[in-house]
Amino acid sequence: MGNYDLWDEGDDDDRYDEPDECDHEHADFDILEGRMRCMCGYQRWLTAEDIDAEIAHMAAYNNLEGEITRQNRWWRRLLAWARERWAAVLRPGRVEEDGIPF
Repeated sequence: MGNYDLWDEGDDDDRYDEPDECDHEHADFDILEGRMRCMCGYQRWLTAEDIDAEIAHMAAYNNLEGEITRQNRWWRRLLAWARERWAAVLRPGRVEEDGIPF
């Protein structure tokens, strides 16, 4: 039978003993305070170029979000129109002028 006390002998894998190196990819940029903070605890002051780059990134994200919202609004209007038309075809007597089928 095996000896269960020797289960961790010969374990040469020390990867899990060392903390992971952080590349600060998911850091929080606070442009009002001028500081960057990372989840790992690292923080530093932002330069003017960093703040300008973050403002440009925020503006680009806002434009992208607006475009996605406009596309979703267009699809919702199209689906609502199609739903009303199908309701008028399937139940012609139940659809009233205000569009409420009851």
